[in-house]
Amino acid sequence: MNVTQNNEQTTGTPITVRPARTEEIALVNGMRRELNAMHAQGRPEFFRPQMRPELEELTQAFIAGEDTDVLVAVLDGEVVGYAMIRLVNSPEGIYGYAQRFYHVEELCVAEAHRRCGAGRALVEYMKRDAASRGYERMTLDMWAFNDCALQFYDACGFKVFRRCMEITALK
Repeated sequence: MNVTQNNEQTTGTPITVRPARTEEIALVNGMRRELNAMHAQGRPEFFRPQMRPELEELTQAFIAGEDTDVLVAVLDGEVVGYAMIRLVNSPEGIYGYAQRFYHVEELCVAEAHRRCGAGRALVEYMKRDAASRGYERMTLDMWAFNDCALQFYDACGFKVFRRCMEITALK
């Protein structure tokens, strides 16, 4: 499914969202390194400052996977954002019912292109893609320090349905 969203606010140029191509892996991984660096700064006790090769290889695995994909947002012929998705179909367990949902593993717009509509175009594409595949729910998780992402996801209509909490410095 390929969808175009008009970006009237900045250039009037449409943003196209589509599945990533193998030759775009390096571009996606560049943005993944940017995202990793932001996470390493926000929670250095969790994230390594440099992205490991295994994470870069994961991009190819998501493109090739049966239940995963990488989507890209393209503006003026340039890949400016991406999302990595996973189709989750988990069986019933001892605690709960079977679950089926469209999960956003990562979403990032290159810093130089933020606030141009690429993130919103990715989310709108994913909503339509999820619905076309018969999914009724789209989920994601994020780190609490990322206030910009929280505001963006709130504006896109995401709602909190679970929280992870911690107490630190228990010496």
